[in-house]
Amino acid sequence: MSFLAYLHPIIQSLTILLGFHVMSLGLKTRNMRHSHADQSSRRIEAGKHYRRGIYFLFLYSLGYLDGLTIHYFFNHKTPFLSSHAYFASISLGLLLLAGKFGKNLSSYGEHDKEDYELHSWSAMGGLFLSLANAVTGYSLLP
Repeated sequence: MSFLAYLHPIIQSLTILLGFHVMSLGLKTRNMRHSHADQSSRRIEAGKHYRRGIYFLFLYSLGYLDGLTIHYFFNHKTPFLSSHAYFASISLGLLLLAGKFGKNLSSYGEHDKEDYELHSWSAMGGLFLSLANAVTGYSLLP
């Protein structure tokens, strides 16, 4: 049963790597928007960013629930008493907020600079907080 304790960190590490890939696609889309690239190629890149962002949010949310479940059932500890769970909750909230802002940006029409900034800052904040939170999670391993 102790191998299950290592399942969550492995899955979440791979999910965080996917998150950095999604962030690189978002930065590529942003650079294409600023360089005035043709609309069709920009829309293709934005679609990749959008779809992989949905996969990332789904996997990150499952990993969050997986971490709470493993911590409660297999380590026999209350899940929300550690700083790891606290910062994971904040990170998940920021990433879901970034997803909401991204959903608003995917609609057609004009968007202000603030709309893009809200999306990017909440996504980067959540992603880098999750990376820092991974370090705190190593102290919980058996």
